[in-house]
Parts: sequence; structure tokens; C-alpha cells
Amino acid sequence: MSPKAQAILNKMRELLRELENNSARATAHITEQMASLLVLLAEEAENQSERVEKQLIDLVGIAADQKRLAAKLDVQTERLVGLTVWLRGLTIGLLVLTLVLCLLELGGREFIQQIRLNPTQRAPHINQPVRDTQQSTNH
Repeated sequence: MSPKAQAILNKMRELLRELENNSARATAHITEQMASLLVLLAEEAENQSERVEKQLIDLVGIAADQKRLAAKLDVQTERLVGLTVWLRGLTIGLLVLTLVLCLLELGGREFIQQIRLNPTQRAPHINQPVRDTQQSTNH
């Protein structure tokens, strides 16, 4: 309670004590003090309602900002998901490329080893005697 309202209540108590025997006079003074108290309480209620209204306007502004930021966050989240999918595809592609290169490397080593071998080891069919084509056709 405000200090003014407390002062009015204290004055009403004091008047009740002083005018205890004179109820007609006490009623008039108490009614006057009660009216002052009601006016003061109405003013305080009006001030509080104005503060609540300002706070509510601020709260509505904050809610609008939150909605705008949530929409931005949704867009960024979708973009991040897309980039993650793209990165996963790139990673799989690099893994496949690495495996192909490893297989080519292993095949290249075998090819180089075959080149280093002597000609008869490279192609054993070269040392086989050539058959006469006429004899094979006559049989």
C-alpha cells in the first residue's frame, strides 16, 4: 500500500478514536476520508494498469521478434540439414574414389611385377611350338 493511503487510514483511525461519542460528526469525517482513499486507490489502479499495458505491448513485441527469429532458425536448420546430406554424399564419393584408387594401385603393382619378369614368365604361350596350319586342317 502506498504511503498516502497508509496516512489516510491512520487519519481515519485517529478520527474514530477522537469522535467515538459523536457518531454523526464521525460519519461525515470518515466518509470524507473514505472518498479520498477511494480516489487515491483508483489513481494507483490506473497507474498500475498503464504499467501492465506497457508491459503487455513489450511482451507482444518480444513474441513477434521470437516468431521472426524462429522462422530464421527454421530456414538455417533446413540449410544445415541440406549441407549435412551433401557432405554425407561427398564423403561416400570420396570413400568410393579411395577404394577405386587403392584397387588401381594394387593392380598397377601387379602389372609392374609382370613387366619385371622375363619374357617366358610373362607370356608362356610364346615358347610353345607353332603347329602347322595345313596339318591341322587335313586331319
